[in-house]
Amino acid sequence: MAAANVTSAGFNAFPVWLTEFSEDSDRNAPQAHTVPTRHATLVAPQAPRRRRVAATSADRTASLVVLTGIALGTLVTIWLWWRDTPAVHGFGDWLTNAGRITGLLAGYAVVVLLFTMARVPYLERRVGTDRLARWHGMGGRYTVCLAVTHALLIIWGYAVVDHTS
Repeated sequence: MAAANVTSAGFNAFPVWLTEFSEDSDRNAPQAHTVPTRHATLVAPQAPRRRRVAATSADRTASLVVLTGIALGTLVTIWLWWRDTPAVHGFGDWLTNAGRITGLLAGYAVVVLLFTMARVPYLERRVGTDRLARWHGMGGRYTVCLAVTHALLIIWGYAVVDHTS
C-alpha cells in the first residue's frame, strides 16, 4: 500500500479494500473504495438488517380468541365462587375467601397450562408453538404465585377465625 496522505482535516486517507456485495454485482469480486482511515477503523461494518416478519391478522385473531377464552374462563371461575359463597363477616372470613378465590384460580390456571402445552393441532397452526410456550412459561409463574398465596391466605384466615397464632 502507498504511504498515507495527511489531509487538512487531520486524518489519513488512502485506498482501502472493502468487500461489499450488492444485488447486481458478483459476490466473489471485491470492490475498491477510498475511505478515510479514521472512518474505516472506528466504524464497524454493519450487517444487513433482518426484516421482522409481522404476524398475519389471522394469527393475531386466533391469539385474541384464545386469550379471550382464557379470560372468560377466569370470570366463570370467580362467578362460581361468588354464587356459592355465603355472607362474609370479619377479617378472618375475608382472608379465607381470598384464599379460596386464589385456590380456584390456581386450579384453573393449571388447566390452562395443560391446555397450552397439549399440542392441539389447531392452536399450533394458528397461534404458534413458540407463542404457546411463552404463554405456558408466564402462566406457570402466575400459577405458582396463586398457589402459594392460596396456602398463606387460608392458613392466616383460619388462624384469625380460631383466634390462634
